[in-house]
Amino acid sequence: MIDNDFAEQVQKSAIELFKGGITQNPFVQERGRIEKPIPIIGQERDIQAWFVGITISDRLVGFIQFDSDLQLMHYSSFQRDPSTLAGCPEARSWLDPEYIKERSRSRASPGDDLEPPFLSYDRNIARIAWVVEAKDKSGHVKTIYVTGDFAYISNQY
Repeated sequence: MIDNDFAEQVQKSAIELFKGGITQNPFVQERGRIEKPIPIIGQERDIQAWFVGITISDRLVGFIQFDSDLQLMHYSSFQRDPSTLAGCPEARSWLDPEYIKERSRSRASPGDDLEPPFLSYDRNIARIAWVVEAKDKSGHVKTIYVTGDFAYISNQY
């Protein structure tokens, strides 16, 4: 269960870091927008960390990651060139659960029921990925990971 008050604290902390220049990029600082925090769910279905996207228009230029105690883990940029959006993924590929669920269908079998996506990681918190669980008619569940526009199957969660 997400604590909305804590999510607000995460957002406020991200805004403060952003205003403080965490991106070290005038282009992003001038045009960037802090998005709503997304919890990163661990194997025990608890909140392990938080992902806060930074967007410009329809692109995700980077993100700030906090641990579950609101300590900064890192800032990461998708920009290849600090003065353009070239190489930045569409924001929806990381921020829109419905789009992410649709991306996961490429790895699901016909007839699989897809559970709602949640942000998690593949074996290590440094490997952030959306998780979509696909259940077949016999009840077998496979885990589909989605990172941007790439979807893959993993036997581990």
